[in-house]
Amino acid sequence: MRNGKGGVIFLEVDELRTDPRAEVPPASRAAPAPEKLEDALAAHTPSIARWLLPWLLMLCALGCGAVFLYRIATRKVPVAVDVVPVQRGEVEKTVASVSAGRIVARRRSRVAAEVMGRIVNIQKGKGERVQADEVVLELDSSEIDAQLAMARSTADAARAAVSELLAHLDTARREYDRRKRTAPGVVAPEIVERAEREVAALEAGLLTLQARVAEADARIVSIQALLAKFKIRAPFAGVVSELWVEKGEVTSMAGAAGMSKAMASEAGFSRLFEVIDPDDLYITAPIDEADLARVSSGLRARVTLDPYPREPFFGTITRVAPYVLDVEEQNRTVEVEVSIPPVWNGRALKPGTSADVEIVVESKKDVPRLPAHVLIEGKRVLTVEKGELEGELRVVEREVDVGIENWRFAEVRGGIAEGALVVAGAENDVRVKPGQLVTIRKKLDPESR
Repeated sequence: MRNGKGGVIFLEVDELRTDPRAEVPPASRAAPAPEKLEDALAAHTPSIARWLLPWLLMLCALGCGAVFLYRIATRKVPVAVDVVPVQRGEVEKTVASVSAGRIVARRRSRVAAEVMGRIVNIQKGKGERVQADEVVLELDSSEIDAQLAMARSTADAARAAVSELLAHLDTARREYDRRKRTAPGVVAPEIVERAEREVAALEAGLLTLQARVAEADARIVSIQALLAKFKIRAPFAGVVSELWVEKGEVTSMAGAAGMSKAMASEAGFSRLFEVIDPDDLYITAPIDEADLARVSSGLRARVTLDPYPREPFFGTITRVAPYVLDVEEQNRTVEVEVSIPPVWNGRALKPGTSADVEIVVESKKDVPRLPAHVLIEGKRVLTVEKGELEGELRVVEREVDVGIENWRFAEVRGGIAEGALVVAGAENDVRVKPGQLVTIRKKLDPESR
């Protein structure tokens, strides 16, 4: 408090507590003090309501906005899916090869040298066509040519000796006949006998010379046969698929001293070239032994070549191996042979090409079918059907009664109707679940691979 002189008067604590003017303002002293708390709250309620109302309205607005944003954030957006319809077509039950097969020429020959010699001429190169018995390469035969010339000279000399002896024999025979017809007593018997012995000797000599001529002729034939081996020929019409030698190299024959034919072939000494027949082809492929009971000769087989995966064609099973291959660390398999044409779609099929084989063991035409890859666990599918709201599409899971099938198609015997749309994929590979809201992005062709 200030005094009249402008100073400050400090009151004691007790004075402050007992002085009603220091405790209650004048305006407050005029109003009577409320007797209860309820009466005080009731007296001030209008002012509290006016103070809280804006805050309540603000909180309500924020709550509604949050709910709205939450619904926007969590609302279900339709997923774009690809569908495939259930359509009628052919379904086959097949047995597939456990690994890729290959095209093989039915006639294939690796030609080896039968004699030793230096290669002096190669008339056909790798990849060239040859005719049956056509010369592919020649070995140096100069030594054999000389032997043949000597044998022919020997044969000519033997024939000349035979001709000379025949002339002597003819003279001796005439002399013997003349003396034999002479009257008894004119020519001594000893002279007649001597003439007879001379004829016999000449005849014996003639037989010897004729034998020598035959021997010389046989030697000529033998040398000619040996000489023919110096010209290596194609065993049949085809193509030279391999050529393992060059001009100037010396070949070693199979069966040479100290070397068996197998050893020579293994060492590569006797192999010269290989000829295959590209016009007689087949495919050899392995199938699992568990499928052996369902496979037999005469069945159709679908063949897909690696260079032309979108151009399959059919062949025929011509042979099923009579034994099971038991190779360590591999499945037990059985080899089958499929005959194929040498040309397909204007393309010459080449031996050695890889091929996948599917043997058709059962076939049904004009039946409802689905691509096999849309089946879930082999018996369920996800279909796209109308939802509860107008224009709404949702995913529904259906059980399917599946008939025969292969890796491409499965027969539908029940569970879904023909024309039903089945989910085949989704945008960004999203995993579609039953009940999900969807839209159709693309309707796929079941025949498309």
